[in-house]
Amino acid sequence: MFQIIEKVFGIQSTAGLSVFKRVIRICITFTAVSFAWLIFRMPTITDAWNCFCGIFTNKGSLYLPQIDELMFLVIVAIVPIIKDILIEFEPDVIKKFFANVFLRRTYYVLIALALVIFGVFNADSFIYLQF
Repeated sequence: MFQIIEKVFGIQSTAGLSVFKRVIRICITFTAVSFAWLIFRMPTITDAWNCFCGIFTNKGSLYLPQIDELMFLVIVAIVPIIKDILIEFEPDVIKKFFANVFLRRTYYVLIALALVIFGVFNADSFIYLQF
Protein backbone atom coordinates (compact mmCIF):
# COMPACT_ATOMS: atom_id res chain seq x y z
CA MET A 1 0.00 0.00 0.00
CA PHE A 2 2.79 2.42 0.89
CA GLN A 3 4.55 1.68 -2.38
CA ILE A 4 1.41 2.62 -4.30
CA ILE A 5 1.06 5.86 -2.34
CA GLU A 6 4.73 6.67 -2.92
CA LYS A 7 4.38 6.10 -6.66
CA VAL A 8 1.24 8.25 -6.86
CA PHE A 9 2.90 11.15 -5.07
CA GLY A 10 6.30 10.65 -6.68
CA ILE A 11 8.25 10.17 -3.45
CA GLN A 12 9.57 6.69 -4.14
CA SER A 13 13.23 7.56 -4.59
CA THR A 14 15.38 7.67 -1.45
CA ALA A 15 18.43 9.16 -3.19
CA GLY A 16 17.95 12.73 -2.02
CA LEU A 17 16.38 12.04 1.38
CA SER A 18 18.07 12.95 4.62
CA VAL A 19 18.98 10.24 7.11
CA PHE A 20 16.15 11.40 9.40
CA LYS A 21 13.51 11.00 6.68
CA ARG A 22 14.86 7.59 5.73
CA VAL A 23 14.74 6.42 9.35
CA ILE A 24 11.16 7.71 9.67
CA ARG A 25 10.16 5.82 6.52
CA ILE A 26 11.77 2.65 7.88
CA CYS A 27 9.90 3.05 11.19
CA ILE A 28 6.56 3.57 9.41
CA THR A 29 7.11 0.50 7.26
CA PHE A 30 8.12 -1.58 10.29
CA THR A 31 5.01 -0.48 12.19
CA ALA A 32 2.70 -1.22 9.26
CA VAL A 33 4.19 -4.67 8.73
CA SER A 34 4.01 -5.45 12.45
CA PHE A 35 0.31 -4.59 12.58
CA ALA A 36 -0.29 -6.60 9.41
CA TRP A 37 1.33 -9.61 11.07
CA LEU A 38 -1.03 -9.22 14.02
CA ILE A 39 -3.99 -9.53 11.66
CA PHE A 40 -2.34 -12.45 9.89
CA ARG A 41 -1.57 -14.39 13.09
CA MET A 42 -4.97 -14.06 14.76
CA PRO A 43 -7.52 -16.81 14.08
CA THR A 44 -10.38 -14.32 13.55
CA ILE A 45 -10.78 -10.65 12.74
CA THR A 46 -12.47 -10.18 16.13
CA ASP A 47 -9.37 -11.51 17.88
CA ALA A 48 -7.19 -9.17 15.82
CA TRP A 49 -9.41 -6.21 16.71
CA ASN A 50 -9.28 -7.14 20.42
CA CYS A 51 -5.50 -7.36 20.19
CA PHE A 52 -5.30 -3.89 18.60
CA CYS A 53 -7.58 -2.46 21.27
CA GLY A 54 -5.47 -4.10 23.96
CA ILE A 55 -2.29 -2.58 22.59
CA PHE A 56 -3.64 0.94 22.82
CA THR A 57 -5.84 0.72 25.94
CA ASN A 58 -4.50 -1.88 28.39
CA LYS A 59 -1.83 -0.60 30.70
CA GLY A 60 0.49 -3.31 31.90
CA SER A 61 3.93 -3.53 33.36
CA LEU A 62 7.00 -3.21 31.18
CA TYR A 63 8.46 -6.55 30.17
CA LEU A 64 12.04 -6.78 31.33
CA PRO A 65 13.76 -9.94 30.06
CA GLN A 66 16.20 -12.02 32.04
CA ILE A 67 19.86 -11.61 31.15
CA ASP A 68 19.99 -14.93 29.23
CA GLU A 69 17.01 -13.88 27.07
CA LEU A 70 18.64 -10.52 26.45
CA MET A 71 21.93 -12.15 25.42
CA PHE A 72 20.04 -14.49 23.09
CA LEU A 73 18.42 -11.48 21.42
CA VAL A 74 21.73 -9.67 21.04
CA ILE A 75 23.56 -12.72 19.68
CA VAL A 76 20.91 -13.67 17.14
CA ALA A 77 19.82 -10.18 16.05
CA ILE A 78 22.98 -8.08 15.95
CA VAL A 79 24.50 -9.48 12.73
CA PRO A 80 21.39 -9.07 10.52
CA ILE A 81 20.66 -5.64 12.05
CA ILE A 82 24.17 -4.41 11.28
CA LYS A 83 23.91 -5.85 7.75
CA ASP A 84 20.57 -4.09 7.15
CA ILE A 85 21.90 -0.77 8.47
CA LEU A 86 24.90 -1.04 6.18
CA ILE A 87 22.72 -1.94 3.19
CA GLU A 88 20.51 1.07 3.84
CA PHE A 89 23.13 3.71 4.63
CA GLU A 90 26.48 2.39 3.30
CA PRO A 91 25.80 0.08 0.34
CA ASP A 92 29.41 0.24 -0.89
CA VAL A 93 30.71 -1.27 2.36
CA ILE A 94 28.34 -4.21 2.16
CA LYS A 95 29.21 -4.80 -1.51
CA LYS A 96 32.91 -4.98 -0.61
CA PHE A 97 32.16 -7.30 2.32
CA PHE A 98 30.11 -9.74 0.24
CA ALA A 99 32.58 -9.58 -2.65
CA ASN A 100 34.92 -11.60 -0.43
CA VAL A 101 33.76 -15.21 -0.78
CA PHE A 102 35.14 -16.27 2.61
CA LEU A 103 33.35 -13.48 4.50
CA ARG A 104 30.10 -14.06 2.61
CA ARG A 105 30.09 -17.79 3.33
CA THR A 106 31.07 -17.21 6.95
CA TYR A 107 28.10 -14.88 7.33
CA TYR A 108 25.73 -17.48 5.84
CA VAL A 109 27.14 -20.25 8.05
CA LEU A 110 26.73 -18.09 11.18
CA ILE A 111 23.09 -17.33 10.32
CA ALA A 112 22.39 -21.02 9.60
CA LEU A 113 24.12 -22.02 12.84
CA ALA A 114 22.00 -19.54 14.81
CA LEU A 115 18.87 -21.03 13.24
CA VAL A 116 19.94 -24.56 14.16
CA ILE A 117 20.95 -23.66 17.72
CA PHE A 118 18.13 -21.28 18.61
CA GLY A 119 15.41 -22.39 16.21
CA VAL A 120 12.15 -23.98 17.27
CA PHE A 121 11.48 -27.15 15.33
CA ASN A 122 8.06 -28.27 16.48
CA ALA A 123 4.70 -27.86 14.81
CA ASP A 124 3.21 -25.81 17.66
CA SER A 125 4.98 -22.64 16.63
CA PHE A 126 4.61 -23.10 12.87
CA ILE A 127 3.08 -19.84 11.65
CA TYR A 128 0.86 -21.35 8.92
CA LEU A 129 -0.54 -24.11 11.14
CA GLN A 130 -3.92 -22.39 11.54
CA PHE A 131 -4.49 -22.25 7.77
